Amino acid sequence: MVPDFRRFSQNIVLSYQLAWYSYCSADDKKRITNTFGEANIKSIDWNTPHTGWDVKGDDFYYGRGRAVDYTQALYWYHKAADAGNMYSPNSIGICYQKGHGVPQSDEQEAQWFEKAAKAGNLQGAYNLAECYFEGAGVRKSVDQALKYWAEAEKLGHPSAAQRRESVFATVQVERRNHRSRNHICHDIGFQMTTGPSMVVEVTISPAGYAYLVNAQGYQNYLNGNDFKYYGVSGLSSSHRITIPSSNHWYVIVDNGDGPIAGITSSVKVKRA
Repeated sequence: MVPDFRRFSQNIVLSYQLAWYSYCSADDKKRITNTFGEANIKSIDWNTPHTGWDVKGDDFYYGRGRAVDYTQALYWYHKAADAGNMYSPNSIGICYQKGHGVPQSDEQEAQWFEKAAKAGNLQGAYNLAECYFEGAGVRKSVDQALKYWAEAEKLGHPSAAQRRESVFATVQVERRNHRSRNHICHDIGFQMTTGPSMVVEVTISPAGYAYLVNAQGYQNYLNGNDFKYYGVSGLSSSHRITIPSSNHWYVIVDNGDGPIAGITSSVKVKRA
């Protein structure tokens, strides 16, 4: 067999890039502009067949050593994805995003980015965050966008932290302003939880969300931050929440992103 010197040289370049990237500090990685897409941060293992299939998909997609052919690129991306490659689902998502080789579809785009994120692909997590932020193929949710930018950051994406912090700074101000005017707080005092379980029953009319929080949780809520709470956060007219420990507790009632006007609520603490 005649050696494929082009592929051999690509392997050397990618290995050098990966080695250089792996020794960068976390701050340096965040400053790196990912000029060549995912190529410089892909984990290349030529002993795994699906790695070669994924790279072959890139060859057809970018026209490396051959004419651009999105249909062929998708064939190899799907082949690699079916075998467990973590990068190909993101590439398929991009094809649906841009309408390359397939009809453009926001729904398919988001589904493939989600598969990539679940496989541990940092770019897939980042792209899924953007889908949630824009409402592309999924129900728009800034909270979900922030979650997946944080996941992308944890996986090593160089710009996810900056993107998340920028959006969160704006969201926090909006949350603080909204929450200050659109919630009901029930101070249920210090509750002892020795012996049988204590529960708080919350009745909301017509319906709303209920959160059992301690003093720090209530302060985080007012500040527009994420906050720790107990109970299942779901829109309902009746909530029953177990008090987890002895502490001074509060029950927050709100209507999510909607106004609190017209909503009433009452709470009752009792033994389960």
